[in-house]
Amino acid sequence: MEDIGKDNDKDSRKVNIFSQPWNDSDVVLVVEDNEFRVHRSILSLQSPVFKAMFNGNFKDATEKKIELKDDKYEAMLLFLQLLYPPNMLDENKGNVDINDENVLQILEVADKYTAINVIKQCMRETGRLKPENTMRLLPYASRHELPLEKIFKVIARRISMDELETFSSQLGDDSVYIKTLETKCRLQENVAKRAHTMMLYLLQKYVAAEMAKDREKKSVSCVRHKSLDVENFKEARKCENCLEAYKKRFIDKYVYPNTYSFAEKKSSQSSSEFIELLELTDDIATSLQS
Repeated sequence: MEDIGKDNDKDSRKVNIFSQPWNDSDVVLVVEDNEFRVHRSILSLQSPVFKAMFNGNFKDATEKKIELKDDKYEAMLLFLQLLYPPNMLDENKGNVDINDENVLQILEVADKYTAINVIKQCMRETGRLKPENTMRLLPYASRHELPLEKIFKVIARRISMDELETFSSQLGDDSVYIKTLETKCRLQENVAKRAHTMMLYLLQKYVAAEMAKDREKKSVSCVRHKSLDVENFKEARKCENCLEAYKKRFIDKYVYPNTYSFAEKKSSQSSSEFIELLELTDDIATSLQS
């Protein structure tokens, strides 16, 4: 019964609540053979495009019925429901839940009529929408000079470079694309720095625990340099011999142990990749300190 109620509620919000005269409505918009009885004053306050249409020297300024040939019925219904103050509409039928299914069609109409307040309502849903839909908000927010930071953050965390590159042609502004890339790069730098710190911390804890079991010494060294503990990776990588000793002593032995002969090649490759990852994240962490 609960699901049926939800379906009925959802369907009720698709009912054209503007189909009949109400509160001295003074103009009729016709979209796909459906009539919307609305108020010139309210539409003019919310949209400069409607204001020009109703108050200019156009034929529409005096017409009681205006056909909007390029618009879609459902999108216009949602748009008008958001355009009107909530207290003027039926509480059950007038409220609009902006979601992944309708946000882009609402934005398309709001953008066409430069209805900034409706566009802002869509932007407030940034955190609730799917990442790919959040990305598609960016051109609208940029075009109408609205804050972009929340959208940038979602893209930085949850959109791949391939997706972003494919979408870049739709932005229309290279500076926005550059700022998006900058935000993404800064986030990934920060993640790499934090990952490096955490990797070394966990490596140190794990190796120390394993060494305690073996009762072995906790440092490595080459013939030219001092002894190095597991936390001294930055020093170890300065010398090829130290780095190789570090790899064999800590990584090969404890992180990727060669338990079986057939696993030796795979283990060696894995430990080399681990060292390479440590070097890469160390480079990024070091660059952020300079």
